[in-house]
Amino acid sequence: MVLHHARVDDRDADAAAAVVAPDCRIVAFGHCSDGNIHYDVLQPLAMSGDAYRALLPAMNEAIHDVAMAYQGSISAEHGIGISRRDEFIRREPDAHLSVMRAIKSVIDPKGIMNPRVLL
Repeated sequence: MVLHHARVDDRDADAAAAVVAPDCRIVAFGHCSDGNIHYDVLQPLAMSGDAYRALLPAMNEAIHDVAMAYQGSISAEHGIGISRRDEFIRREPDAHLSVMRAIKSVIDPKGIMNPRVLL
């Protein structure tokens, strides 16, 4: 997500609050100089891997809600890929998706380049 520097502390606090309930900690990292921040949710030492993985979808959704509230996005320079595809489609306006699909159809008319991803 890209955000003006004046709002970074607010955004980070909101993202951390979104994952406090399951006793996980959030780490902000990435391109701090341009406001494009990535988040990673750390697994508590006392929590099993299965329990942590079960919580990840809800925690990611909460963090993505924070990103959208700050006019950010759920993905930046790394693209959408497969893991975020369905959520991206759910959140993105239909007009944006139509433009993306039109661009992809021009670049890849046979649909052979990464057929399971958006672009």
